[in-house]
Amino acid sequence: MTGFEDVDATIAVWANANVKMLFDEWAGTPARFAYLPGLCPLECFQIWVQPPSAGQIVVSAASVDTDDDSEYHRTWDGPVENLATMLNEATATVRNWANRCCANGS
Repeated sequence: MTGFEDVDATIAVWANANVKMLFDEWAGTPARFAYLPGLCPLECFQIWVQPPSAGQIVVSAASVDTDDDSEYHRTWDGPVENLATMLNEATATVRNWANRCCANGS
């Protein structure tokens, strides 16, 4: 059991539409996360999902590396049934962070 059984289908639908690869473990422990590229060279962002607990789930997004050393992090939490919405909001947030590169002319 990975702890993600009840949400894997929702995560898979999101991943198929938004990322090249969904990672399902980290250091031998079940995990769900993906990297999204920025628009500037070498920029990278990550979105990850924590295992659900008591009907609640947490989605986070953060910068991994940015060309201007900006640091970004945001977390969403709520009922498991809102996971798709939280993943879509996290993706839109990361895209806004990535678009700042173009807005700044970098």
